[in-house]
Formats: sequence, structure tokens, C-alpha cells
Amino acid sequence: MLIAKLVVAGITLIFGVWVIFAPRKALTLIGMSAEGPRGITETRVALGAIYVGSGLACLLLQEPAAFITLGLTYLVMALVRAVAIVLDRSADGSNWASLGLEGLLGMLLMV
Repeated sequence: MLIAKLVVAGITLIFGVWVIFAPRKALTLIGMSAEGPRGITETRVALGAIYVGSGLACLLLQEPAAFITLGLTYLVMALVRAVAIVLDRSADGSNWASLGLEGLLGMLLMV
């Protein structure tokens, strides 16, 4: 199971690096946009750096608490997304796919 957790951590890290180096493409993927340089910086930091730091912590520490923290983060993301889908009436394919992925990754890390 450790291998699966390390893979999830690696995917998380890689996604964060991609956001840092291609913030406009990442924003397009998730249906967002940023106004001006400050918005791009916040994308790199608020989205990219969080994923990089979380994934890196799991890969370096390889401690149950690190994997549980990342797992809880993904599960909370899934929960908030599920509520948001209802509140925002945003039940589209990409939101359902993200919900499923976040739930799956969260559960893998919690085992």
C-alpha cells in the first residue's frame, strides 16, 4: 500500500509543479482565469505550492501522519466540491470527475 500512497503523493507533487510553471493552462483546465500578474502569482502559490508542499512532505517523510494529512485534504476537497456542486448548480462532467478523483485519492491515502 505504501507504493500506492507514494504514487498519489508523486501525482500531487507533479500537478503542483505543473500549476507553478503553467498557471494559465491550469486555470483553463479548471475553468478559471486570473486578472493580471497578481492573479497568476496567487495561482502559482495558492494552488501550485500547496500541492508541491503536500506531495513533497509525503515523499520525504513517508510517515503515516503525512499521508493521512494529504488524504484528509483530498477528502475535504471532495466534500466541499459535493456541497458546491449542489449550491452552485455546477453538476458538469469535469466537476464529477474531480469529485471522484479527490475521493479516490483521499481514500487511498487513508488506508
